[in-house]
Amino acid sequence: GLASGHVKHHEDPLRKTFISNSQQLPDYAYQQTLRNQLVWQNFVKNNGRWNVIFNEGSGMPHRAFGQPVSVPGSDARTTAMTFMSTNLQEFKIPQGSLKFRSVAEGAKYKYVNFYQEYQGLEILYSQVQIKMTHDYRVMQFGLDCYNNINLSTQPMLSDAAAIQFASNNVAGVLNVTVTPSLKVLPVPGYRKNDFHLVYEIIV
Repeated sequence: GLASGHVKHHEDPLRKTFISNSQQLPDYAYQQTLRNQLVWQNFVKNNGRWNVIFNEGSGMPHRAFGQPVSVPGSDARTTAMTFMSTNLQEFKIPQGSLKFRSVAEGAKYKYVNFYQEYQGLEILYSQVQIKMTHDYRVMQFGLDCYNNINLSTQPMLSDAAAIQFASNNVAGVLNVTVTPSLKVLPVPGYRKNDFHLVYEIIV
């Protein structure tokens, strides 16, 4: 029936994805365990009232927000870097592998965005964002980055073999494009991530 919750028939049958449980809800007990760790307790002790939802795969704050924290800086990017290296020092953010993406400005806030690379390869879906007021008071951040990757950057498949796999069982293929550089894909697992070397292909 309509209320049975079966939505599979709405999904694209040709979609080849890596996420086995895209509707996973936060594990309340594990979120509490992560909040009780010294690194978060020290952050709250030093910065006032803050809330957080952790990325359970990496153990890093996925979204943290709270009492605005004044940070020295004369521009948004420098302020974000200072905030990471001082206020967030205990989280061991791999700042050396972060690459600046953009500063987005709204009426009230500035958003400084970074992505992460591993041995020169972009990590897909990685994002570090620091949100601040126009007078450089940080009131939100997200650390979707990784400091525990151990992965060979030598591909086991050629790009031609990857294209063949991506095109399997797809009728009427008009065009296939593959990005020239390999990328790193973090696949969420139970309280961890598995990292894979991938080609990005559009069929």
